[in-house]
Amino acid sequence: LSAQRPMYELMNYTQKEINKAQEIGKNLLRQNNFSEAKDVFYLLCFLDHFDFSNWLNLGKSEQLDHKYEEALTIYQTALHLKPEDPFAYIYSYQCSLKLDEKEAAEKWLRFAIEACEPIEQLTDLTKKLKGALNEKK
Repeated sequence: LSAQRPMYELMNYTQKEINKAQEIGKNLLRQNNFSEAKDVFYLLCFLDHFDFSNWLNLGKSEQLDHKYEEALTIYQTALHLKPEDPFAYIYSYQCSLKLDEKEAAEKWLRFAIEACEPIEQLTDLTKKLKGALNEKK
């Protein structure tokens, strides 16, 4: 197996088929069908382990199903793929709060702010995150 090619290519799936499966998974999330969404995104992570959005959506499926520790592990995998994206940090912050892990939550919040600051479109979000950090002090 080539470490550079996603599994779906080796299994003769097309990008169009992968996109369709991603849309199905997102629809399941919107319908609050977290267990089935998790199954779809788990399969997608296997088929394309390089795709950050698959990992993020898998984590979101776990988080929305109140499986915060599992979600945190998945978000850490997502962050290895795209450490500059703020949303895995934000979701990790939310999970840590739910687990009452205050120090970890603050760490994730600081990372989220750092990731948001260079993105002009996220100025309002950055302000909200900084407000949350200031409340902790």
